Amino acid sequence: MFYGKILDPLDTQFKTRENKVEGCVSQVWVRACLDKDKNVFYQADSDSVLTKGLVALLVNGLSGRPVQEVLRISPNFVVHPGLQ
Repeated sequence: MFYGKILDPLDTQFKTRENKVEGCVSQVWVRACLDKDKNVFYQADSDSVLTKGLVALLVNGLSGRPVQEVLRISPNFVVHPGLQ
């Protein structure tokens, strides 16, 4: 919840159907952008502080990483810290 409280809110212009994470009970939006060096940067938001904290882990953990590094990360990464 700490990370959810300190994550910058996503601008409302990006809270679109294309950025919405389907299948979540909470409203969650994730936006990914590339910089000039092809590093991925994420922005995200949620209407739940707990969910916003979880998505903050994605934003803080993967932003600034090269595309190829992000693509190598398994979706099972949530199992290791017990977040599933």
